Amino acid sequence: EHSFGATCGVKLATPHFKTLAESFGMHYHMAIGDIEDTLAKCIERRGPTLLEVRVTYPKRGMMFKVRRRWKRDLKQSARRLFGG
Repeated sequence: EHSFGATCGVKLATPHFKTLAESFGMHYHMAIGDIEDTLAKCIERRGPTLLEVRVTYPKRGMMFKVRRRWKRDLKQSARRLFGG
């Protein structure tokens, strides 16, 4: 809904990964930003580990500007390559 302005079918929710890991008897870690240290901890542990990586996306207005810039750059590249 946030990305496209409409919901179609069902509304999905993000599961609580810590509870999910615990229900399977797994270790759990969450990484925000740089995951190097957290990933190293996961690798050092014995047994399965669920690693949740939080990702933030740019605001919708920012993506519109980026897409517009990409489209402009693509057109300019095409003109240079193919003339016109």
